[in-house]
Amino acid sequence: MNMFRFWGIACLLSSSFALAQFNFGHQMEFGKNRVQFKPFYWQYINHEALKIYYYQGGFDLAKFVSVAAHREYAVLQKRLDFTGNGPLNILVFNTQSDFQQSNVGYSVSDQSNIGGTTRFIGDKIFVYSNGQLSDLERQIRYAIAYWMIQKILFTGTTGETYKNGTFLNIPPWFSEGLAYYLSEGYSEHAETIVYDAFKSNQFLKFMALPLHQSARISQLFWFYVSTYWGERMIGNILYLTKMTRRIEPAMMGSIGLTIPDLTRELQDFYQLKIYKSKDTSLQHLHLQNAPWKRYKSERLYYHPRQSPSSSQLAYVRNDRNQYRVYIFDTLTRKHQRIFKYGPKIERIAMLQYPLICWHPDGERLYMVYPKKGQLTIRTHNFKDQQSTERPLAGLIQAHALVFHPNGKYAIIAGVANARFESDLFKFTPSSGGIEPVTQDVWDDTDPEFSPDGKTLYFSSNRQLQSDGMVTDHYAADRMPSNYDVFSMLWNEKNKSITPVTETPDISELQPKATAQGVYFLSDKKGLRNVYYAVKDSALAYVDTTEHYRFFYNTKPITHFDRSIRAWDYNSVNAHAVFHSFINNHDAFFAYPLKSDVRINNESLYWTKTDKMITAVLPNKFPYALPESSVRESVSKLLSDTINTENYIFYSDTLKTKQNSADLIVPKSTILRNIEFPLSQNYYTTFYSDYMVNQFDNSFLANNYQVFSGYGNPLYLNPGFNILSKISISDLMENQRIIGGYRINPALDNEFMLSWEQRQNRCDHQWLLDRQTFNSITAYTSEQAPYAAKLITHTFRYSIKYPFSEVLSLRWSALFRNDVKIARSFGPITSAYPNTYENMLGTRMELVFDNTRSVDINILNGVRFKVFSEVWQYTDFWFTKTGASGNLFTSGVDFRHYQKIHRQFTWCNRFAFGNALGTERLIFYLGGVDNWYNPQFNSNVNIIKPEQYGFQTIATNLRGFSQNTRNGNNFMVMNSELRLPLVHYLFNQDFNSDFINYFQLIGFTDLGMAWYNWNPLSDENTKNTNVYIDQDPALGYGGSGIIIRVINYNNPLVGGIGFGLRSRFLGYFMRLDFGWGIDNWKLQKRMVGLSLTTDF
Repeated sequence: MNMFRFWGIACLLSSSFALAQFNFGHQMEFGKNRVQFKPFYWQYINHEALKIYYYQGGFDLAKFVSVAAHREYAVLQKRLDFTGNGPLNILVFNTQSDFQQSNVGYSVSDQSNIGGTTRFIGDKIFVYSNGQLSDLERQIRYAIAYWMIQKILFTGTTGETYKNGTFLNIPPWFSEGLAYYLSEGYSEHAETIVYDAFKSNQFLKFMALPLHQSARISQLFWFYVSTYWGERMIGNILYLTKMTRRIEPAMMGSIGLTIPDLTRELQDFYQLKIYKSKDTSLQHLHLQNAPWKRYKSERLYYHPRQSPSSSQLAYVRNDRNQYRVYIFDTLTRKHQRIFKYGPKIERIAMLQYPLICWHPDGERLYMVYPKKGQLTIRTHNFKDQQSTERPLAGLIQAHALVFHPNGKYAIIAGVANARFESDLFKFTPSSGGIEPVTQDVWDDTDPEFSPDGKTLYFSSNRQLQSDGMVTDHYAADRMPSNYDVFSMLWNEKNKSITPVTETPDISELQPKATAQGVYFLSDKKGLRNVYYAVKDSALAYVDTTEHYRFFYNTKPITHFDRSIRAWDYNSVNAHAVFHSFINNHDAFFAYPLKSDVRINNESLYWTKTDKMITAVLPNKFPYALPESSVRESVSKLLSDTINTENYIFYSDTLKTKQNSADLIVPKSTILRNIEFPLSQNYYTTFYSDYMVNQFDNSFLANNYQVFSGYGNPLYLNPGFNILSKISISDLMENQRIIGGYRINPALDNEFMLSWEQRQNRCDHQWLLDRQTFNSITAYTSEQAPYAAKLITHTFRYSIKYPFSEVLSLRWSALFRNDVKIARSFGPITSAYPNTYENMLGTRMELVFDNTRSVDINILNGVRFKVFSEVWQYTDFWFTKTGASGNLFTSGVDFRHYQKIHRQFTWCNRFAFGNALGTERLIFYLGGVDNWYNPQFNSNVNIIKPEQYGFQTIATNLRGFSQNTRNGNNFMVMNSELRLPLVHYLFNQDFNSDFINYFQLIGFTDLGMAWYNWNPLSDENTKNTNVYIDQDPALGYGGSGIIIRVINYNNPLVGGIGFGLRSRFLGYFMRLDFGWGIDNWKLQKRMVGLSLTTDF
């Protein structure tokens, strides 16, 4: 092989993969980030049962949450038969953008050995405001319900908590679907998902669907259980699941059905419901009416907006929370991307952003989105294809944006600073000024101007009094969840509000105006469809003149079999674009819309005929908790701090009139007649996070090991040991302390302590580690070997600057102290002095990680690390009598996980590392990480061993033992096909973790290690072994004949094979069968058993 061909192959391999820091094989830390743009100063309201935490600008919101949470806690506690100890901490965020900046839920724990890990279920939940108080109440119900479910399943005595955390595996659809049911009943959104799964023949295989779909089908599952067996059965199933640590036995013991049997029965139930509500007038959405036909199920498509001329369609595409705005040309059928922001990352999606709106001239598109914690409005000009941005001052959230027909100003539905209700604001693009239009306790959204600009329509949950007056407060029940359409005469000085619809149990949303009336979406018949309202009048009374009352006549325009999530209407050509869900993905549909359409025999859909469907109020559950008991329980929980029988939310100066409301903007919204405890400042308090107790053969903190010389480096692996680690963090998860130890039968022990500070933009970490190796081979200055005990102390200070949630720059200051203590076996060794070697170092890392977990050992996405590190021996803290010199090392590790189909994944890794300096790092190529019974090839010689000061392994290279090749440079490529066989083929979980998580792996490994820069030099291709004829008992004598055997080796070696993976007793175990390829010859099979995930 000539030099050109060799480096050609090397470059080909490196073109696909990436980087890392190689202290011990391929184990390294990647991790995502939280980016904080502002400080949070927390306070809390302390009740007996609940503590409500808030920060600047969130006091009124916290009081609203306090009232709602106490009410929901009492109801859910009875529904689930839950008994909890201690107060529940509720963290209230003003916006979802603020929540994304916080460290709540952020974890960098990426352990290679998952066995023996117990995560503690804390007494903490979080909610955030999206500007709609009714949705905030739903969030509160969901968060409390999910927390109670987790508490029931995973907590108990210390022993139960450890066992449940290790052996109880609950699929997310199970608990999330139950939380959805407890917080929403059976919702219209769930029905859309269920109906699509039923129509696309995915219903019986719902466990294989994405979580956002499987959880919604599980919502129907729990509705069915509570309907036919009673809601008390839900608590029975949960407690039996905790006792048996399996779902199937719990289901059999409670209702006598397994999950597959129940799914089939549920399918028959659903089919019967659909048949009974069969409606011949139902229209079907078809993809042939879609502007384009190809959609991907893992992407979200929303906010369709037609241009004024209707020749272009703007829309948002969300790909794992990376937001893109596209323009679809209806003539050329091409998509043009005009905006992209955010990385691809797994987190709760903000589906309200970016808001998009066409300017009436059709030459500009406006977009509103949060940027670095601040709302920003972006304008794209299609004439010059340029974009400009400016902050949207005064608002912390926005929900809708519409321009007046004259194009001089727009109306924004949003939330002002230090408030929590959604109101309407007038925005002037030329000056950037914002003026309030409405400002009261009600949620106002979806503004829309009439074509002449004289009338402003919008949706609101504001309520009417019995005398027809619009109220300025709501009393001690809950925020209304249904919305009506209202109109406002825009050109009047005192703008009056008139209801277009008055339906207490129906929601009307997203009005679209015409010259004669207004279209809107309504769920009147159970599914959300388009209705049309026309203003009419009738004679009210006559005195000296005739007086008329005005009202609106409404009628249905569409009768689709699926709910319309959102839509847009263009009055120029009377065309509508609908956003709905079909064939397992979002899609848009274009239809002409005519107001003279007549739909005959429109019937109620089955979800409107069942009283249990939307049951979330206490009085909907008389069997769960009598209404009087609810009030008593709530009063007891509030400990007389809140008068639940007499509290109202007021607006200071809002005045009302018959059939209308003059809007006088108040200075602030306040809460009256409620006595809250005084707010207190939050001080750091730590809580248990997780605990690890496991059998393992790895280190707590990986460090470069001292070079052990020419023979077998026996302590590359620490051997079988007991590892224990515990983590505690403060309530906001801004600080985390981790302590651990590793106990080994050979007394090769380790102790570690880490403190992380993540409160501001930069994250800090201090880590102290002590490792003991009870028996190593050390060398004197004359290279005479002797047995010694090695104690290594390391200290690391790290600072991380996140550029985004997936990309960060990390810098570390390092200190290392090695103490070598001679082991005494006689007068010679006892005379060896102890040596103290001190080193200072620094490290720089660039880390990228946008992976998401699909299953155990199954990831999708990319992650890589590029690093460079420098170490220098130094004289301080004891007289240095050991080595001197320096070490320069750098490397890359790139990993790509490509989804093939569902959980079936193709995983690739490329790694390269090198070391320079006077005390170089030697890489021993071969084997796997955490290898039980590792093997070391002592027949491969080390070139110039005197240049090395440290050692590590370069993995994976299956089919070979360690030290198949060595040197101060290495390069490895790993390629695997990972198939979780049971989860892929079967739509159910079995009673055995070993069966559930069984995986088949096919792999190919390539690698090489070499000395200096040229891997094809004689030093690297010739392996020389020296044999001396001497008496083996004495170590000398004999003929003294010296034989040198020279083997010519190709520095590039490879391995092929297959592996088995599964979880057993809480540990993820790997069994690999590898055949090495050395000098183009297939070697004997080598079997490797290890405890680690990933490669």
